[in-house]
Amino acid sequence: MIDDKALLGHWHVVGLSSDLVDEPLQVELMGEKVVLWRPNGRQDTEIQAFRDLCIHRGTALSLGKIEDGCLVCPYHGWRYDTSGQCVHIPAQGDQQNIPEKARATSYTATERYNLIWLSLDTPQHDIPNYPEFEEAGFKTITCGPYSIDAQAPRVIENFLDVSHLMWVHEGLLGVPSHAVIPEYHVHEQNNKLVTDTIRIFQPDPDGRGKVVNNDYIYSVLSPMTAHF
Repeated sequence: MIDDKALLGHWHVVGLSSDLVDEPLQVELMGEKVVLWRPNGRQDTEIQAFRDLCIHRGTALSLGKIEDGCLVCPYHGWRYDTSGQCVHIPAQGDQQNIPEKARATSYTATERYNLIWLSLDTPQHDIPNYPEFEEAGFKTITCGPYSIDAQAPRVIENFLDVSHLMWVHEGLLGVPSHAVIPEYHVHEQNNKLVTDTIRIFQPDPDGRGKVVNNDYIYSVLSPMTAHF
């Protein structure tokens, strides 16, 4: 778990849009378990995100079901609307008022690029821009998710590190005899960090057996999102 309050107001990918249709889905972000659900159980409806905890007896709401646009707790049938407010407690009938504190903790979730994005606090920035998603001549292929035995910052660090290619991916993405990295700089552009062009000698980068000098440009769009 990464315990860093600076990340709470960032958007983080927690799943594929296709993962969430007619049943609640539990995800975990920075140690917080969250239930995602769609009020009408259809993929074309807006995603809701609550702390995965019924305020009544602590049951995971992700074990419940969706009925009439509400999320229903599996333990005592408490119903929560899209605002997080409990709107029905079966055990007390319709004559008693439901207290305002009978409310689930809500988070901000949305969809973009066929991915589900979640923020545990008020988002400080927009979702990172990915212009190729709708640009002619590009096709987006979704891969993963993959389980990696490493913290997210370490994964991003590895992704941005061109000097390991000659050793870890020798014979494909580099060779030790071409280990020198040309000097380059990093610039801030439109709220992102962008490198100069980095030219790397690669003997067989795409499996065609063709030696090339590839030009790499990296962008860091948010602490956990990079573009290549």
